[in-house]
Amino acid sequence: MKASTTILRLLLVVLTCLFSFGLAGLLMLGSMSPAPAWPYNSAFGSVLVAFSFTVGLVAWCLLLVMGIAWSFNKRVHKSIPIIGTVIGCLSLVPWLSSLIAMLVLSPAILLAIRLVPFHLRREQQHKSKWLGGAILINNGTAVEMSRTSFESAVKLIRKQLGESERIVEGIFRPYDHEGIAYISLAAAQADAFDAFRTATIKAREAGTRGSPMQDLWNELCTKLAADPRAHAAPT
Repeated sequence: MKASTTILRLLLVVLTCLFSFGLAGLLMLGSMSPAPAWPYNSAFGSVLVAFSFTVGLVAWCLLLVMGIAWSFNKRVHKSIPIIGTVIGCLSLVPWLSSLIAMLVLSPAILLAIRLVPFHLRREQQHKSKWLGGAILINNGTAVEMSRTSFESAVKLIRKQLGESERIVEGIFRPYDHEGIAYISLAAAQADAFDAFRTATIKAREAGTRGSPMQDLWNELCTKLAADPRAHAAPT
């Protein structure tokens, strides 16, 4: 994943948590909302708010943990999003009748809706076929490799892309946005394919001869050259 994407995700997570949790803490003082259904209007409501604050702290911590892991394209244990969802929903109970409170909490709720499926998805759609990582060239051709080799190859190819990376952004989407150890050129147009192929050739030339990656580069370049799009775009 690009460093800029990681930084943007971290900023999103931290600012969302600070905004929603900070304002929610102020609202719990009970003096900022004129809403007639405000939880503090009754003794039972006060107990609910105290309960919400207690379990809410745990929910916010779990949200932050999931957010930081997501920023680095890592997945936490599936128990964390499950527990976070349960106690997060419980902590919202006292605030369901307050429009102001729900608006304040909505950024964190939307973030949780994005994070929970990400961490529960265990890469089942590709893990059974590719135990490490893979570069999918078309629907019938792929280059399989270890996770370490995959991440190294992606890093080196991106380094050679330079300004052309915006053209091939869709190729890296499964890895950048889903955290899955594969990238796909199956839907890439001729210009994007050519930019990727050119960067791959440069990455192979920049690599150390005789290194363990050399055979991988050769296989990748050979399969890219055999694709019909390699002859449809200027080299």
